[in-house]
Amino acid sequence: MKTLATVFFGLGLAALGGCGGDRAADSGSSNGGKGGYGTVSSAPHETEAQRLGMGRARVLKDTPFDRAWDLQFPHRVANSWVNPNIPELIFFQMEETNEIYAVEAASGNTRWVSIALPKPAVLTPYASRVKARNTKGDEVANDDRLWVISDDTLYSIDAVYGQVVWRWDLPFSPSSGVLALGPDSNQRVFLGDWDGRLQVVSYHGEKRFPYVLWQMNLRTSLTAPPVESDGLVYAADHGGVVHCFKYDREEVWSLPTGAAIFGSPLPRGRLLYVGSDDNQLLVINRLSGQKLGSLFLNGPIKRQPFAFRGEPSRVYAWLDLEHSAKGGLYAIKAQGDNVPFADTAKHPLEVVRLAEEWSVAGVTRLVGSNPQYLFVTAPDSTMIQAIDRTSGQIAWSWDANEEHRNYLNENGRVEHRTCRFIAEYQDATDTNSAIYTADETGHVIAYRVFGDKPGDPLTGGKIMTRDLLKAEKPADTGGKKADAAEKPAADAKPAEAPEKPAAAKPAAAAK
Repeated sequence: MKTLATVFFGLGLAALGGCGGDRAADSGSSNGGKGGYGTVSSAPHETEAQRLGMGRARVLKDTPFDRAWDLQFPHRVANSWVNPNIPELIFFQMEETNEIYAVEAASGNTRWVSIALPKPAVLTPYASRVKARNTKGDEVANDDRLWVISDDTLYSIDAVYGQVVWRWDLPFSPSSGVLALGPDSNQRVFLGDWDGRLQVVSYHGEKRFPYVLWQMNLRTSLTAPPVESDGLVYAADHGGVVHCFKYDREEVWSLPTGAAIFGSPLPRGRLLYVGSDDNQLLVINRLSGQKLGSLFLNGPIKRQPFAFRGEPSRVYAWLDLEHSAKGGLYAIKAQGDNVPFADTAKHPLEVVRLAEEWSVAGVTRLVGSNPQYLFVTAPDSTMIQAIDRTSGQIAWSWDANEEHRNYLNENGRVEHRTCRFIAEYQDATDTNSAIYTADETGHVIAYRVFGDKPGDPLTGGKIMTRDLLKAEKPADTGGKKADAAEKPAADAKPAEAPEKPAAAKPAAAAK
């Protein structure tokens, strides 16, 4: 989900898209109200939102969003990434300097600022977490890394403190983002090149230099980052072949699908989901390479499918808008089955039955989720649409430009700004529940999403409003009691990055 402006969080993904231009001002509080799913306000842009099929438009106080924190960067935000391996951080890259800021997703505190990179990161960065061990073999700490390719140079950045551990001017032109596995002493960094090869880079611990450990000629380009599950690596190329490798070059199996593949495969349990350019969603036994099922949709699937842990029998696919009038987001039901043979001596045939549950046309980016809703946007739009995950209906929409448009500066004067960026990501656990927006000055506003209902959204559990959540026991609210005098999260001041004169400063909270 190669760029995300086209879909990361991707989804394999992808770069994060912009927000679009300004819209007519709407009324309502610039700080989220106390209501959960209250009465929908009648905003000036409601008719437009309904006409565009976005559901009833709401202002912020009537949404389940609470303003969590503000952060003022010294430059515009060019891109952002949230990686499930290090979920407590969100990474922002600046437009002018190409510096990367690591920000705590819950508080907005700046953890560190990287060196200025030579160019923006066009290929999707990757985050890895490896348990560091002592001489006795005990796990003592996390070795967290951020892997970034800038101007054909691979950077291994310490994700705890922000220093560059090592960098290497690659002897080939990379065509995909990376998959990094293992510690420095036994590292495997998988990525594709434009000569049709899968390259695997390692690091010599004693001599302290990176090198190409092995490569495999795939004979066609690989632009989707490889993925890993249970010691096996999966890569799909433009020739339509899905490959399964062990860490050390042995190819376990390969499967030609008959059409180009532009998105990463999705491993899930014993299955592998792959979208292809001939409109197919394929299901493969990821251990044997046997095709178990397929579903033809209304357009090509050029991005990685995605799924949530709370929905064990559902997978989502993005259909390309440029080649299909019905392009958008599709929810697919996936049900395993065994088909017996007439000859009872034969083992039953394993299949996965796929069927379309619902679809929403015209949307291209996932910007957040909770167990009840998927929050999506359309190209060049600041309207966040809430899709009911059970029915696929657009329940309501909210313009993320509302508070940016009514921003109050330190002197209490209104500065009309424009939201131009909404971070795109996918959280398979639905625990992040946040929306990240930024305007043209580099001012980021983060919102926490309330109104979750526990467990699988398909079970029809009770909706919990923010008032109910605050009334829960301390153990249910992170150990904190609801207190009217308690300071809102927006008052948290991001920490200055060490030895960085251009460190981000907290923005003045809108009133």
